[in-house]
Amino acid sequence: MANMLANIFGSSPVRPLEKHIGITFRCAKQLHAFFAAAIKGNWEKAATVRGEIERLEHEADDLKKKIRLGLPKSLFMPVPREDLLELLLVQDKIANRTKDVSGIVVGRKLKIPADAHVDTLVIKGSFPPLMIAPVNFEALYQQALAKQAEGQPAN
Repeated sequence: MANMLANIFGSSPVRPLEKHIGITFRCAKQLHAFFAAAIKGNWEKAATVRGEIERLEHEADDLKKKIRLGLPKSLFMPVPREDLLELLLVQDKIANRTKDVSGIVVGRKLKIPADAHVDTLVIKGSFPPLMIAPVNFEALYQQALAKQAEGQPAN
């Protein structure tokens, strides 16, 4: 019965979204190595790290396209399609901004004071710390599917 319902409602969009945020996280994490190289004036190393940032940003963009095309268009989604697309857009902005910032710094060979701390640069560079309590999205998705199967609204 559960497999039949899963076929009707489609597969969970949670795993692809988790994969996407993993890629964007790896992309943003490159800023530490990038700024460390930029502070030292090692533009060759900074350009190499920037290349990795670009690669990860393109990988995130490719996955974003696959997720958008793979989202079911049915009325039986336990989470509104618009909410999933909005989450995907916010996640994608992380990688986009990382690429933009690194591009500006490398392109202009910006001088960064040696006493600047990389963590401070990342936080003040419009990447505020994000503190979120752990959420089991897969469990929430399964609960919503079960509610819909029982005829209850999914909230």
